Amino acid sequence: MGPSSRVRQINLLCTVHRPNGLCNTKELLGMLRRLDPDVIFEEMRPSDTNEYYKTGTKWSVESQAIGVFSKERSVVQVPVDNFDGAVALFAEVNPLFDFVDGNSYEYVALHEERGRRAYSEGYGFLNSGECDAMTRRLREIFERTIVDSRQESLIRALGKWNVMNMAREDAMLTNIYTFCKNHKFKNGTFLVGAAHRETIIGAIKRQNAAASVSIDWSWAES
Repeated sequence: MGPSSRVRQINLLCTVHRPNGLCNTKELLGMLRRLDPDVIFEEMRPSDTNEYYKTGTKWSVESQAIGVFSKERSVVQVPVDNFDGAVALFAEVNPLFDFVDGNSYEYVALHEERGRRAYSEGYGFLNSGECDAMTRRLREIFERTIVDSRQESLIRALGKWNVMNMAREDAMLTNIYTFCKNHKFKNGTFLVGAAHRETIIGAIKRQNAAASVSIDWSWAES
């Protein structure tokens, strides 16, 4: 049986990049120990791995937890992100967040509530339907506020931001499926920011239906 004919098992585990209460390195490390993956797929560009894992000039909750876990057992780290286009887009997109923060009390209040829930409830909340619902509502308010502004520069930037995020998620999954097609492993874990959870699950369902390699995905149900 060749590599592409085996069913791979992957757990989707949504995270934060900076510590927030119970969403921290220690808690994430404990979850990795329980899941015990052979492979960790990371929301990271291949070009950034040196700065996160060798020079230490960059860090995240995920990289710190993985750094400890990789010293305890052999694990393959696979950076799957491809967001080079986002770097150039940030200058155009940042005004979107400034505008919404300054023009929607509902957005600010809900964003703060989601942060408080993550702080006190940890990764269980990040990987829940409640968090998905808040994230969905935040996205709706964000887009409505931009569209209602009738500012063409903001509306154009919003369109580019949405297209880029969809492309990023599709690219991350394509990289995961490509790795699975060419490598054998028992089980993997995909670490990705919680804001992507609902849309990445939708993308998984689309890609799984068309993929030439079988992946048995697991995630907390909404």
